[in-house]
Amino acid sequence: MMKKIVSTAILVGGLTIGGATFADQEVESEIEVVNENEAAVEVTTESDLYDTIRLIEEGEFDLTEDSKEKALLQDEFAEKRENELETAIETGNEEVVEKILEDQEQHLEAIESILEEAEAIGEDLTELEEVITEIIAKRSRNLLALLEREHLPEQAKAGIRKALANQERAMQRKTTKESESNEVAVEEIEKGEPVLVGNEEEALDELKVENQTVSEDHREEALVKKNMKATNKVERKVEKAEQKYEKTVQKAEQKLNKSVEKATKQNGKPKEASQGKSNNGAPDNKGPKNQNPGQGKDKGQAQGKGNNR
Repeated sequence: MMKKIVSTAILVGGLTIGGATFADQEVESEIEVVNENEAAVEVTTESDLYDTIRLIEEGEFDLTEDSKEKALLQDEFAEKRENELETAIETGNEEVVEKILEDQEQHLEAIESILEEAEAIGEDLTELEEVITEIIAKRSRNLLALLEREHLPEQAKAGIRKALANQERAMQRKTTKESESNEVAVEEIEKGEPVLVGNEEEALDELKVENQTVSEDHREEALVKKNMKATNKVERKVEKAEQKYEKTVQKAEQKLNKSVEKATKQNGKPKEASQGKSNNGAPDNKGPKNQNPGQGKDKGQAQGKGNNR
């Protein structure tokens, strides 16, 4: 513990804010060492050391990138506040109790912000939500244990109840958001629409609803089969339509080829041949036609008889 305090002091000496270093400030130590093996640190909100520790915590948090690690850091900081809260309750310092409870609330808000930021950038929230749920539940159990302590000042009780109420609201918001996410996932699966990337495994894992008689696994399997059946039906219709289209094209090509062959044959016959057949094969119709050759013959015979008389 002593080594950790010395390391913290060295780190603080290197920090700069607005060009001034913490080394230029005189830190009033209010640390009481109970024994060499296990040191109990008592820090009041009036001391510079308390503010320095908070600044170091904020710097460590800002330098952390992984969402899960950031949530665990806030859990660690909140646990420190609880230890400080117990000390403040034992000493009867109500102002310190109020200040620490406010800081505890800030840790809770930071944890909620971590979840919102991770969701906004599309991170997988499955593991992170489990960690945050456990953190909030653990903090609530610890505050309840403090609330049950004897001779607890009324102001401390009121502050702890408020902190518990805030944590309960945080859990309700988280549960509501998860429920809405589940409903959207179920609707998308029922419609045959894919769940958005990044949240597919999460949505499928959270589809189980309490008091539901049919398990979501069976329901999901049935929906998958239904979608596959519908897809196969559509594919068969498309295949039949393509076959019908191919047959239509073939028939059209055959008709076109026949028309071309017929036109080619007709255009290949010489015009002169048809004209020659007309001139050589038929009698010449020029000149007067003898409509009744028998009449001329009879007329000649009659004239001959008249002359002989």
